[in-house]
Amino acid sequence: MTHSAHSIKPCLNILGAGRAARVVARWLADSGQVDIGQVANSSFASAKAAVDFIRSGQAVEQITDLSSNDWLLIGLSDALLDRSKLHAVLCGPEFGQPDLAFHLSGSLTANVLSGTANTIASVHPARAFATPELAIQNITGTWLTAEGDAEALAQLEPKFSATGARWQTIESSLKPLYHASTVIASNYLVTLTALARELAEAAGASSAAAQSLLANLQAGTLDNLDRTPAKQALTGPIERGDLATLKRFQQAISQTKPSSVTVLNELGLATLDLAIKTRGAGRSDADIRKLFTNA
Repeated sequence: MTHSAHSIKPCLNILGAGRAARVVARWLADSGQVDIGQVANSSFASAKAAVDFIRSGQAVEQITDLSSNDWLLIGLSDALLDRSKLHAVLCGPEFGQPDLAFHLSGSLTANVLSGTANTIASVHPARAFATPELAIQNITGTWLTAEGDAEALAQLEPKFSATGARWQTIESSLKPLYHASTVIASNYLVTLTALARELAEAAGASSAAAQSLLANLQAGTLDNLDRTPAKQALTGPIERGDLATLKRFQQAISQTKPSSVTVLNELGLATLDLAIKTRGAGRSDADIRKLFTNA
């Protein structure tokens, strides 16, 4: 395919128009990179809601008659991105053969789409989509991690780059490691924040104060992490080697949230290893390790 062919505006059809898919579709459409075609979801009403959010497209019960100028964005859940199920849905004579199909899964590779289009890819946006209205406001600059057919990537990259996205490709075999990194950074952060808020409230802070205080603290930490290596952003009692403070910390958590002691001990050990990489070994490190190991 020539470079001029890459500049043609494709018609983007959407199968599975959940939160991530509708945000990505609107992002591409608002940037003038695609026209929105057919949109199918779990029900016609939800497809119509997706079209209303995207602000273009046609809600349909079933996608049909795709052609060589069509792209297909598949926003189905991982459980539904099963090759045999997809083949039954997508490969009937009424469906047609789109030029390009891609999905948004962070864990599955493009290969699950084999046979659904002339060329296939996966494009995972590193963005939380819990609230689509907020996600679309903050979408510019989002990192996209892609893999799949070289021709699909060559067509997708300029379209997404024109939206202000940041783009990288990885080897398909390494995608599970990439996905684990995003789960740890995003999902586990939510879990740790929930625990931190619970402890702050147990200390007497109101729910609103705990939420605001910790969000402000995390914002500063994330800003530091965006500018420096992780080991240089580390502060606090473990980094300082403050054993007395850590003992008080340990006792308070054991009394207030004993079910969380084990996971927090493991995090403490990992944090100690990170601290040692930065400052070198400290006099109290052995005792700190013992505290987290034997508590």
